[in-house]
Amino acid sequence: MEYKKNIYLFLIFDFLTNLSPLSFIYALFLKQQNMSLTQIGFIISVYQISKLIFEVPSGVFSDKYGRKTCAYIGQVSLIAFLISTLITRSYNSFLLISIIRGISFAFLSGTADCIFSESILKCCPDKMDYYMGIDKILFYCSIGLSSIIGGFLARYSYATVFYFDIEYSMVAEPPNP
Repeated sequence: MEYKKNIYLFLIFDFLTNLSPLSFIYALFLKQQNMSLTQIGFIISVYQISKLIFEVPSGVFSDKYGRKTCAYIGQVSLIAFLISTLITRSYNSFLLISIIRGISFAFLSGTADCIFSESILKCCPDKMDYYMGIDKILFYCSIGLSSIIGGFLARYSYATVFYFDIEYSMVAEPPNP
């Protein structure tokens, strides 16, 4: 029964962790920091490439040191990215911080997906498509809600969006493997 509970906890966790208003205002924030559109493109590219590079190593790390450890590294990296982004103003710093953001994403997504898949396979493998479908629905609802929240909070200040994401990252905890 623990695996069934993990499935539902994962669905809630995945919805909450994908609720990131920052992702919708990040380019605007960088533009406000006097970055050119080319620089913003490079900063976002470094993030995407680092996600790709660290996805497999994060899985190996997760297998060796445990899902929970891997998830905490992802959360700490995310909080480090958010705080560092609020503090820094240089292009090179934003590039380095984007690597931290990519590491965070790789460690969090890989771990959570692994726990989710393992729980479904151990509990009810015949319902894999069903739960994956629910996960996709919740993912897109979370993304849509993120853009609304991000736009609303950014009306006050971009920093408010960062503070929201920092606070939110500190309370989100992955389900136990």
